[in-house]
Amino acid sequence: MFSERQKEILSTSVEIIAEKGIQGLTIKNLSKAIGVSEAAIYRHFDSKANILMTILKLFEHESNKFLKNGTNMNPSEKIIDFFNKMLTVFQASPSIASVIFAEEIFHNDASLSGLINSIMKNNQDYVNNIIKDGQNLKIYRNDISSDHLTLYISGAMRLLVKDWRNENSKDDLILKGESLLNTFFNLIKS
Repeated sequence: MFSERQKEILSTSVEIIAEKGIQGLTIKNLSKAIGVSEAAIYRHFDSKANILMTILKLFEHESNKFLKNGTNMNPSEKIIDFFNKMLTVFQASPSIASVIFAEEIFHNDASLSGLINSIMKNNQDYVNNIIKDGQNLKIYRNDISSDHLTLYISGAMRLLVKDWRNENSKDDLILKGESLLNTFFNLIKS
């Protein structure tokens, strides 16, 4: 799919964004970090926006694989499975969280903004549908809308990941996520 150089460009880009923010990701800084000329970067990607789009599309591809799993699970197991897989990605590559959860950096580019919004919406729709299933099965409370419950757990997970990143990724993110999910299930159980 990607050459070794393209993979290096993408992973170094994510690291630069995590360290210096989106403003720190320039073709000049990227070429310096990798030790190649700017022209060498342009042979693989035509712009910084193209690099960012590729990073987001790779994450979208991974995320979409998670949405197809868990068909033989109950609603709680599906939610745990989904969030554990997402948290595993972030724990394995903490820098990617800096890119994915910093969608405000993409507001100046409609295509990047549209893609990050689409990824978030797909993930939230998936969780929302699971919560609705749990409500229909009388596993979860019906007096709170599935939209609100989805917002609560999605927002809590997002904040958990951001706090974890701010703490330099010291703790086990998956264990922290499991603890958060257990609290969530205790609050919403029927």
